[in-house]
Amino acid sequence: MPNENIVSVDKAKQELEQHAEWLKFHWEDNDDNSVDDAAVDKPWWVFINAKTKTNLKTAVRFTLDSVDDFVIVGLNLLGQDGVTKVRDYIIELLGSMYDCVMEKVKLPMWLRPVSSVIRKSVLEIILPLLLDYFLYKYTSGVFKR
Repeated sequence: MPNENIVSVDKAKQELEQHAEWLKFHWEDNDDNSVDDAAVDKPWWVFINAKTKTNLKTAVRFTLDSVDDFVIVGLNLLGQDGVTKVRDYIIELLGSMYDCVMEKVKLPMWLRPVSSVIRKSVLEIILPLLLDYFLYKYTSGVFKR
């Protein structure tokens, strides 16, 4: 695993942004993000949008996969040391991914008043920690690219 930058930071940001757009397109266009009609009768805590039949579990899995993809793309473009330079940019892209995902997964009425708190918690606490964790696991050799 090389430690020197393979491409410039600006070029890496462009590539990461293109990857984010591809992921958003894949999320919006993919029928795998929906659940079948039999699965609509779920417990109250599984948030399902009736129009798209997208549930929270699918959205979380997509978000985790997106974090993983961004780490892999960042490591491939910038190497181990360079990816930390674009960490904040990756979190910004994950914020736009979160907004895209949450358009399809509507929160129930009783959670809408705290949706901004949920978003802030996800983007400022959970996703940065998850990004750091994935980055550590890939750079230490525990995860394989």
